Amino acid sequence: MNYHNTQEAYLRPVINIGVRQQLRARDTRELMGGLVMKAVGKVALVLLPLVLAINMILASAVSNIERSFAAADNQRHEQMDANIELLAHRARLLAPDNIQQLAGQKLALFAASDDQVVHFN
Repeated sequence: MNYHNTQEAYLRPVINIGVRQQLRARDTRELMGGLVMKAVGKVALVLLPLVLAINMILASAVSNIERSFAAADNQRHEQMDANIELLAHRARLLAPDNIQQLAGQKLALFAASDDQVVHFN
């Protein structure tokens, strides 16, 4: 006959198998994947700073290239403006009115008026 005293707590004996046993046996510092996760963690710990350093170097190189492209573009625009100014100055110098004025000032050459020209047969 099974007699249970009601004043004392009765707990059935449980065999430690399954999840409880695995959780109790595991160290608190151990990762879920075991050795594989430890190896992956170590590799990531080494490679992460390396990848971040390479990323910073590449980002710096890209920004330097962008700055040099912008500087070259600005210089090209400045030279285009200077070229336009020089073409306008050349057009002013080669204008017929300007040529006559300069010939009169520098060489004392003047165009003859109609009353100065006489035609002989």
